Amino acid sequence: MVEIDRPLLVMNATRKTLLVAMTAALWAPGIMPEPVHGAEVAEAPAVEEITVTARRREESLENVPVAVVALDSAALAARNINSQEDLQHSIAGLVIRQSQNQNDLSYAMRGQTQDAFSGTLPGVLPYVNDVQLNTLSAGSIYDLASIQVLKGPQGTLFGRNVTGGAVLYTTARPTNKFGGYMTVGTGNYKAANAQGALNLPLVDNVVLLRIAGDYTFRDGYVRNLPDGNRLGVTNRKSGRVTLLVNPSDTVKSLTTVQYDWSGGNNVGQYAYSVYPLGATNNGFPLASSAAALFTPFLDNVTGPGSWANYLRLHPNAYPPGVVEFVKLEKTFPKYTVWDNEPSDHKAQSWLASNTTTYSPSETLQIKNILGASQAFTDDLTDLFGAPYAFEPQYSLLGTGYHYRTKQMSEEFQVLGKAFDRRLDYIMGLYVSYQKKHDTFNVTPFDVPGIGAHRIDNYAEYDTTYAVFAQGTYDTSSFTHLEGLSFTLGGRYTWAKHKQENLENDAYFGGPEERISFSKPSWQVGLEYQVTPNVLVYVEHRGSWRSGGFNGTAPPVPLPGTQGGNVFLPETVKDVELGTKFHGEFAGIPVRLNVAAYQSWVRQVQRVEYVNVPYQGSVVLAGLTANIPAGRVKGIEADADLRLTNWLRVGANAAFTDAKFTDNVSVIFTQTQVFGPYPDSPRFAGTVYGEVTVPTGAGPVSLRADVYHQTEQYFSSQNDGLVPGTKLDGYTLLGAHLDWHSVFGSGLTLSAYGKNLTNKFYFVGGLAQGGAFGINGAAMGVPRMYGVQASYEF
Repeated sequence: MVEIDRPLLVMNATRKTLLVAMTAALWAPGIMPEPVHGAEVAEAPAVEEITVTARRREESLENVPVAVVALDSAALAARNINSQEDLQHSIAGLVIRQSQNQNDLSYAMRGQTQDAFSGTLPGVLPYVNDVQLNTLSAGSIYDLASIQVLKGPQGTLFGRNVTGGAVLYTTARPTNKFGGYMTVGTGNYKAANAQGALNLPLVDNVVLLRIAGDYTFRDGYVRNLPDGNRLGVTNRKSGRVTLLVNPSDTVKSLTTVQYDWSGGNNVGQYAYSVYPLGATNNGFPLASSAAALFTPFLDNVTGPGSWANYLRLHPNAYPPGVVEFVKLEKTFPKYTVWDNEPSDHKAQSWLASNTTTYSPSETLQIKNILGASQAFTDDLTDLFGAPYAFEPQYSLLGTGYHYRTKQMSEEFQVLGKAFDRRLDYIMGLYVSYQKKHDTFNVTPFDVPGIGAHRIDNYAEYDTTYAVFAQGTYDTSSFTHLEGLSFTLGGRYTWAKHKQENLENDAYFGGPEERISFSKPSWQVGLEYQVTPNVLVYVEHRGSWRSGGFNGTAPPVPLPGTQGGNVFLPETVKDVELGTKFHGEFAGIPVRLNVAAYQSWVRQVQRVEYVNVPYQGSVVLAGLTANIPAGRVKGIEADADLRLTNWLRVGANAAFTDAKFTDNVSVIFTQTQVFGPYPDSPRFAGTVYGEVTVPTGAGPVSLRADVYHQTEQYFSSQNDGLVPGTKLDGYTLLGAHLDWHSVFGSGLTLSAYGKNLTNKFYFVGGLAQGGAFGINGAAMGVPRMYGVQASYEF
């Protein structure tokens, strides 16, 4: 399996210059190696065959009628991908969204995203060895066989909630050979990392063990002005044990157990925008709580002298007020903030999975996948990056944001071939149980006479059952068209949700709530293998994201639009037309994959933070509303060209056009307008080039990557009640230099650089302007560089 992230065919002149510049640089004098006089010039090697599991079985990428990007271990190393946030810059169309801080990540793709404090489940789900991963903390990527990114609804084979796609992490398996590797590295910001793996065949070809681990440390890259502390400290430790048992030729059992620990602290937010008193947007009056309470105007709210008293109690505060502070912050040096609260991050998680297969014949396989996981995350962070008491607080319940989750899942599959191998099929049963316990401990306004300390402390219980089947039939026997296949699949899912408000919760004493949903997912498609090297396909899919409860809203059994905490399922239907080519063009080995799609979304799940009446008082609530309709369409492409035996170039790109087609919703008697679509840059893409020069001391390779994306929004209501949430586009340059097999040994020496131009940019945010009148944005990572040494044995 190998890398498959590459280009878009339809790019405007600005995007094309990236590829032209990269190709020109690679052909520049002094980079192109001179051939030895009299020696034959070797032909370019073929582009590697890639194996993926997008249809829950191993098969060639070029035969799979799904838009897939896959990176094997070598591709991950060449791109220096060692954390989730690195993936976005190598896989166009995938957005790694940050909301509260750099440790709070979620995946977004094809317009499917998740708002903070919404209660909704992600529309793009990560899996480790076919088991869904549940954690709120960023982690390290190490000792993987591959990462596959499946784009578009995957509900038939992966279940509800996979409306935007799936990210599949496959860990390296034990082999029947003693060996391993060790990698150590260092870099700027006091970076230190070590990872390795040891492969142990305990019983020849019967009991095989692999042990792997990772340690990553990096000092903070953001300076906090009041105390000089560094924010964004990364401190991660992880260990994994994988046991493969082959008791017979027909039975295999693979067990993986992984433990992760994470410390350090959080970057927090950059005070991105604030609404002055009396501000409006497209005729909508904007919330101005921050401007009223954190400026001299406070004297008009709680009486003369109130602002002077506030400054006396909070000596760190900026006296002119929050509106002027947001202007001042833009004059700070890069990666500098003025946070008012301590910052801390602690997380632990473990994941265990077992996949057992029984293959009684070449045409039948029975598979069982069992998974269990547990995770917790405790975070204290400055939510808005302004020097005012507007933050999470420590309490007996833990830090400002406290998360617990437990999950168990069981999946039984039958895979096989029938009708003289013309039919490939899979069918199965799935059940899962998850418990989530969330605690938010916040003092929204620490103003005498105004402040209100609030605790949310609630538990959610989700139980899911599903039955599914999918088959692909070779129709050539009756259509007499060799290579034409028909795919039909379906899944029916039952989801049950329960929520209870626990002690100290703002709504403690409210009723225990229960709700159930059930819906189908499906896939219908035609695939035509025109030649062994060319596939053309068209697929129609349907999937859904479950409804449920938002624990930060009043426990009233009404939809969020009416001030309650219930939200309904979101449904997605799409059509995808694609083609895949793997072969030679004009004598050059090429891989080229292109997909065009359109999705129709109904009951789009989005959150709005508002103040609502509850039991005689007014409370802050995150109301999850269902916006009537949206439409997402786009083109995605990737290409890889082996121009010579020493030069490889490629690109990948995604053009996305997302909008709400019915964007008006009434939320608690107030008409609100939604749009533009969040977390959906109109264009994102990467071009790269790699030169490999053979030397007597071992081959040396240099790879350069340029990533570019256009603007995006971190709020669904920039045109309505939450303006000031547009993030500018940006371009990042990265490079990686490797000296392989140094003097014929197992040693590889490497140097890398990310964001080499030290671009200051933003990658997400927390949009709470609708409630507080202020929005915070999440900063991207500055220039990072370092060196590594890896030894294989």
